[in-house]
Amino acid sequence: MTALRTVLVIDDDPDMQELLEAIFSHAQIDMFSAFNYEEAAKLLALPNARYIAALVDLRLPDKTGWEILKAIRETVGDDLPCIAITAYHTSKLREEALHAGFSHYLAKPINADELVEVIRTLIV
Repeated sequence: MTALRTVLVIDDDPDMQELLEAIFSHAQIDMFSAFNYEEAAKLLALPNARYIAALVDLRLPDKTGWEILKAIRETVGDDLPCIAITAYHTSKLREEALHAGFSHYLAKPINADELVEVIRTLIV
């Protein structure tokens, strides 16, 4: 794992993970992916795990994005920026996500330039 250049993606859609892998690869940012919280928890618990951010889909089969955010905060603390991503965008949902403690909010389909810009601000 490359320190401070790796993003953890928690999304159950393989096509979305493939798209994000292409975006991050082009931007020279590493990515680990999990299809659910159980997989994400294992990646977060790796001894040398150092992520610059976690992208969290708000609707997953095992937990909601809010439950995952809470679990991440309890596990690794507040230092890991968490970015909410969702296909069910509304302005109210954006407000709720940011109020709950997500650092950023991105609606699907993901704008590659916006995503990379958000991540690059975290690398500095």
